[in-house]
Amino acid sequence: MTLVRDAREQLQAAKRAIYEYRHPNTAPATNPIIIDSKPSLHKAEDCELSDRVSLTNAVFAGTDNGLIKTTETVFFDIERFVLHLELYRYFHISEDPMDIDDIVPSTCLNLPETHTVGPKQIAQQTELTSYTSSLVIKKKRTTAGHQVMEAEELLSGCSIHQSTTAEELDRNYQEHEQCRESVRSFYYSNNQRKRRRHLELSKKRAHDRIAAAERKASGFKEGGKALVMFVGDRGHGVGSRIKGHQRGGGTWKQEIHGRDTPTMITNEYNSSHTCLFCFQKLSHPLQTIGDKVKTTNGSFICINDKCPNAFKVVCRDQVSALAIGLAGLASILFGVTFPCFDQQPCRLKR
Repeated sequence: MTLVRDAREQLQAAKRAIYEYRHPNTAPATNPIIIDSKPSLHKAEDCELSDRVSLTNAVFAGTDNGLIKTTETVFFDIERFVLHLELYRYFHISEDPMDIDDIVPSTCLNLPETHTVGPKQIAQQTELTSYTSSLVIKKKRTTAGHQVMEAEELLSGCSIHQSTTAEELDRNYQEHEQCRESVRSFYYSNNQRKRRRHLELSKKRAHDRIAAAERKASGFKEGGKALVMFVGDRGHGVGSRIKGHQRGGGTWKQEIHGRDTPTMITNEYNSSHTCLFCFQKLSHPLQTIGDKVKTTNGSFICINDKCPNAFKVVCRDQVSALAIGLAGLASILFGVTFPCFDQQPCRLKR
């Protein structure tokens, strides 16, 4: 396993060298956006934290977007950020033979707890579940519903886009014309249009409640602290071809957060593949089931025997969320992020 990890690191270093050769240094941003306690939504690479924001009196959040879990958010303070910064210095910069136990308290070996928002929760709060179930019941119990079910079953085998000949295309088009009125009269009746308008209104209200509950979970109001959020720029679930999951993603939640608190969009390069204690590549744990060896893709394990969190299984989304927060905070504090999270290491920084 160690040889595989070393080979991956060498391959990544070679790819980075090729990228630096093909993409020469570019000029950095001359006027960074100053981030204070005012609501905003910008890229973390273009921002700089104001001196008026007290780091000891602030709560930071990192959010990872996904499909099975719409978002997973972790909250941390400046002390945890300093801890991981010191760990990076210990493993990659300094050669000081100090004891690792002096750096990492036993209470910090566990990653922060997460606040998870799933697609089922979104569907229930937006009343999409009740709307879908009422539509299914109406199809089964009304005459118009039975006609629509028969028309949909017929049209499922008469695809216009998959027609191979002109005769087949003409025949399928005629079938669509014959079923057009029954389908339109059911889905675009006055009752259904009212239900959809109500669904859109409830969707906006539910999105505001979900975002407010996520900010409240940080506990920043009880302590009178400032909240600064970092959101990953990938994995919104838009255009995903994975079947069997509801699409509750998108950029709506980060846009709502941007109206109430400083929110930075962070590049989540390598965020879910890097150990946050030794900053080396993580590996998927293997599990033996009968005669087969399977890989658990939803979790990671660090196989570096010098790492304080070695051989401990951690959740992939939890690691990614905290990594996004650490990378974004380093970017707005120092103008550069951790090298393992930097997708463009040759780019001139602030």
